[in-house]
Amino acid sequence: RNARRSVPAITGWAEHFVAQLKNNAPKTRMVDADKDGNVDSHHGVGCMVSGLLHVQRAPGMLVMQAVSEGHDFNWETMDVSHTINHLSFGPFLSESAWTVLPPHIAAAVGTLDDHKFSSDQHIPTTHEHYVKVVRHEVTPPARWRADPVISYGYVAHSNNIQKVGEVPTLRLNYDILPIVVQFSEKKQAFYHFITNLCAIIGGVFTVAGIVASVVDKGLASLKKKQELGKLG
Repeated sequence: RNARRSVPAITGWAEHFVAQLKNNAPKTRMVDADKDGNVDSHHGVGCMVSGLLHVQRAPGMLVMQAVSEGHDFNWETMDVSHTINHLSFGPFLSESAWTVLPPHIAAAVGTLDDHKFSSDQHIPTTHEHYVKVVRHEVTPPARWRADPVISYGYVAHSNNIQKVGEVPTLRLNYDILPIVVQFSEKKQAFYHFITNLCAIIGGVFTVAGIVASVVDKGLASLKKKQELGKLG
């Protein structure tokens, strides 16, 4: 027991521990994982963030940044490249609700889904996403026998800020607009079709009558000129 607590033993254990940390430390090498020509992230370094947040119906910001009171970071080599697997607002939609949504409304629910954002290898890069959220109320046709669906779609604009000396950060600015877009399908009554058809037919006959009248007047004028010429 005394031998394990001696200075040489403690020093040897510390050196062995430090050597293991160096060997097991993840490499900070920039790689192109999916071979698409864009550098993705540091190989072996990263984290996954997931969760559900309750926010007020007011503009806000979600900030992700490395902060620690007991650690120092090298901001020049920090990489905040990221992939947004899923980002949506409002309650989760059931499978039946997805079938009710029109294609363009369903696509707006997760505009940033599966989008990748890469940072520059040499300059600290901050990623900012600006999101405008709109509430959609979709009422399916009565024959579907389905309940109305409420979803929240959004449009997004992304920007990179490259500034030496600034801490690389990921910022998501969201703004839930105070408007509602309603979608519904209404079947047109048969008498509306007949009315429109009669209006079209009446318009055609009216235009045809006007054209015929103009042509008749033109022919009459030419005929009169010819007669006057013969008399002269």
